[in-house]
Amino acid sequence: MASNLLTNAEGKRESPEEPEEIWQFHNSFGRKFNTKDYKIILPADSEEMARLDLMHKILTMALDSLYACPEIVQPLLAPRDGLAPGVLDLGSGSGVWAREMAEEFQFAEVLGIDVQPPPAEFEVDDMNLSISHYAHCFDVVHCRAIDFYVTDYPKFLYEIARVLRPNGVVLLVYPVKSLFNEKYEPMPYVTEEGQEGFYFTQAFFKAVHTAVKSRPGAEDAYLTYKKMLTENPNYDDESITIKELHIPISPWPERMNEHDKAICSMMGRQMDIMFKAYRPLVIAQGMDLAAVDRLLAILVRVIAGSSSTDSAMKLLRTV
Repeated sequence: MASNLLTNAEGKRESPEEPEEIWQFHNSFGRKFNTKDYKIILPADSEEMARLDLMHKILTMALDSLYACPEIVQPLLAPRDGLAPGVLDLGSGSGVWAREMAEEFQFAEVLGIDVQPPPAEFEVDDMNLSISHYAHCFDVVHCRAIDFYVTDYPKFLYEIARVLRPNGVVLLVYPVKSLFNEKYEPMPYVTEEGQEGFYFTQAFFKAVHTAVKSRPGAEDAYLTYKKMLTENPNYDDESITIKELHIPISPWPERMNEHDKAICSMMGRQMDIMFKAYRPLVIAQGMDLAAVDRLLAILVRVIAGSSSTDSAMKLLRTV
């Protein structure tokens, strides 16, 4: 794992200013949250870090890799004379992706940045602020599930372009909080129990979506990734690639192999933990406490497959 000193394309080594001490916490409905960053919508406790690790394992197994497009990423990070390859993980969370990238590419400099208190080899910083002190330091920039926390996504993409070296690549990964049918079509948000097309899971996702929309993050940025990249002159339009992963939660398709069953089983466990992580958010937004806990209890049964109420295929998409 790299230190907080990276070498840029001009051979200069630059060090960022020391960030303000920002890891202060408060409890909300039994979960620990970062106090200073109002954009944080999920807990900062060990249970959430374990969920992030589980989501990482799911994606890694589904991709059969730590990253999409290995034919692009691996040449960029191959050993070379002169400057070592550089990897930046923005919004590192538990830090598992950055640590495993450092293991796979031991000759590369890998840096993780997050506003939460990470291990010592990471930098504590707000990725909405300028990262220009890392200009031309990285060949690969990775961003996973951070749209909630980015206040100005077009500006954010400009900042990423500043830190990329020539021919560098940015990997944007986003788990869509929605259900999809067997044709991979988004299912409607029917929120009134008893109405045709109502799903408890989708109703909870709608409550989360409503709560998040009241915050300053770019929660729907994934819908316009391609447009924003195309409009940014720093990115090559023809090199933009979108890869979708649809992972069933329940029921499993017929003839699913053991590898895919394991992924689906883990996705179910991850969603169970995720629903509980969003509990403080939707309550703070005004949803009745008893109603939230009833819905969560139903969702536990749904994910476990013991309820027929949500019997349609459920799929998540990661772009």
